[in-house]
Amino acid sequence: MAQLRLLNCISLNVRGINNPIKRKKVLTFFKKQGTDIAFIQETHLTDIEHLKLRRDWVGQVFYSSFLSKARGVALLINKNLRFRLNYMEKDRAGLFVFITQSIKIRVVLVSLYGPNLDDLEFFKDLTLKLAAVEAILGGDYNLVLNPFMDRSSPKSAAPSRSAVALAQGIGRCVTQPAKTTHSILISTTHIQELICF
Repeated sequence: MAQLRLLNCISLNVRGINNPIKRKKVLTFFKKQGTDIAFIQETHLTDIEHLKLRRDWVGQVFYSSFLSKARGVALLINKNLRFRLNYMEKDRAGLFVFITQSIKIRVVLVSLYGPNLDDLEFFKDLTLKLAAVEAILGGDYNLVLNPFMDRSSPKSAAPSRSAVALAQGIGRCVTQPAKTTHSILISTTHIQELICF
């Protein structure tokens, strides 16, 4: 019988990985961390360039590109992870890639690069898509979930409309114990208990 283990997911805003040296450093970082699923934002890659991410430990690459060298997201799946794709959706603006897959259990994976503006409709649409599924979201939401924790000098005590929509639609805002001083979003389903075989 296969040994049970936790699924190791890492999300990283790379601010562009066109440079081959930087791309190799990012992929090496994920490999050294024992990453099962990497959520990457701001890849700044074209469709063809995204395929360069499939090497070494990476078995599958799912991505959404933008027309210019801006935005862009990717999901990298470790080749040792038993994975079956059921559905994929990506937007033309390079803001998200959304896949439904099976890793012993059915779960939706989303790599997200949120709009730079307070775009309430974007986050409402996202929460509607994820309303009835178990999901793991990795990304740079480009918003402040908790102004007191996420800003050195809070401009406002109230979160943006997008932050409220995201927190209400997907989960609750909590802090990660002892590891960080910023807020993270945890789905109301207990993703930290997700295991692989």
